[in-house]
Amino acid sequence: MSKTAVAKKAAGGNDLAVVENPPVHVVYSDVLKMIKAGDNPLLIGPSGCGKTTIAQQLASTLKVPFSYLGKVTADFQIKGYMDAQGRPVHTTFRKAYENGGLFLFDELDSSEPDAITSAHAALENGVLDAPDGLIKRHPKFFFMAAANTWGHGATLDYVGRNRLDGATLDRFATKFVDYDEDLESRLIHEKYDGGQDSWVKTVQTARAAVRLLGMRHIVSLRASFRGAALLEAGMDRKQVAESRLFRGLPEEDKIKLVEKMKTSLGNLKNELGNALSTHGDVKDGLQEVTETLEAFAKLMESKDEISDLSARATAVIKKLGKFENTVTRAENAIDAAEQFKDRVAAAQRDALAILKRAPK
Repeated sequence: MSKTAVAKKAAGGNDLAVVENPPVHVVYSDVLKMIKAGDNPLLIGPSGCGKTTIAQQLASTLKVPFSYLGKVTADFQIKGYMDAQGRPVHTTFRKAYENGGLFLFDELDSSEPDAITSAHAALENGVLDAPDGLIKRHPKFFFMAAANTWGHGATLDYVGRNRLDGATLDRFATKFVDYDEDLESRLIHEKYDGGQDSWVKTVQTARAAVRLLGMRHIVSLRASFRGAALLEAGMDRKQVAESRLFRGLPEEDKIKLVEKMKTSLGNLKNELGNALSTHGDVKDGLQEVTETLEAFAKLMESKDEISDLSARATAVIKKLGKFENTVTRAENAIDAAEQFKDRVAAAQRDALAILKRAPK
């Protein structure tokens, strides 16, 4: 496993194991800028895309405690309340607001609009109107929220969502968060030393096929992370696909999905062929770049030629720039070849297993 970080349950929304230099979501830097600018980010994206993990990693970067609250139905869940003995009961929001920390208001679009407004004044005025008095906002209190929709009400995929009023939405800087498949692949590769790479490729191919078909079916990062864990535990691949990938899809939809996955792989094969058609040029370009780098290394070690180091180094840099596109094409071709091989093997196994069960 890499010495860089592994985020446990990165797709599950909880229990991030914070270590040095963890890999982060592609939108992470933008959200961090929003926080540092004093804004309140609202992360909008599909289920299991890593919104909670982003918030946890931000808290680690800012060196403050992380806390969160899910669906809110009443304002006392924000402000707190007095118990039967007249003692104040502090909420997670109150604790972070008063003592500092990053607070995530999760499932914002599932919460009752009237309950949400109880946080408005605290965010705008720097004071929380708690049952036991006014509470001043801590200088290191950071607030953000997450939702599956844009606040316009229920959708076909998320039927239990509420409309959010303009006053609520106006208090946030919105950022769309999609599945970061590069991060998904990297985390699984590091955690299992490459042993579950083919499963991740299968999940990603299925995800793309679901979107192309317009199916009401979610293939989140959980399918990759938890599916890989099941495979490592010894579960049969067919059973893992049923429990984490297809999850109750009607047999007819499974067949459509597998056929679309096969079509996607065919398109990938064509792209690979186009990339490899320039193999000769790529090889020549890489050879020249290698020779140039070797010459530069020798130059750096040569005390006799230090006088013209600057001029020759400049020439080398220009030459490297000339072949930058060639190197990129070579790397893309290599990556495409590896991905195609893994996807074909995994998709064929899943397709055969599913088609055997198809109605005759």
